[in-house]
Amino acid sequence: VTQGRVLLTGTVDNSDLRIEATKMAWEVKGIQTVINELQISNDDNILSFADDLVISTKIKGKLLLNSELPYINYTVETVNSIVYLIGIARSEEERQSVISLSREVYGVVDVIDYINIIPESY
Repeated sequence: VTQGRVLLTGTVDNSDLRIEATKMAWEVKGIQTVINELQISNDDNILSFADDLVISTKIKGKLLLNSELPYINYTVETVNSIVYLIGIARSEEERQSVISLSREVYGVVDVIDYINIIPESY
């Protein structure tokens, strides 16, 4: 949960479970937005989960090592090699940097971002 937003990622066995997860997220007090990126998959396996974990870890490591990007401002989730970014950037340039950094990681199929831009001088 970031600023009243919930990002649902992962895989579920059917659309009923996807809908149920969304309903449950909306029931949490203070939630203003639910972003449902749950994927329906019957053949989820430990290898794809491990690959996703490696991708997320590499991106988080790159963010941590980049002194220009505030690591703490971002949540990184990977499902089926698709990276989901949620967070707050100080500028469009910073947002693009985080997206580009994520795309450079081996194995990333796509990057979907839910990054709000809030300038430092707010």
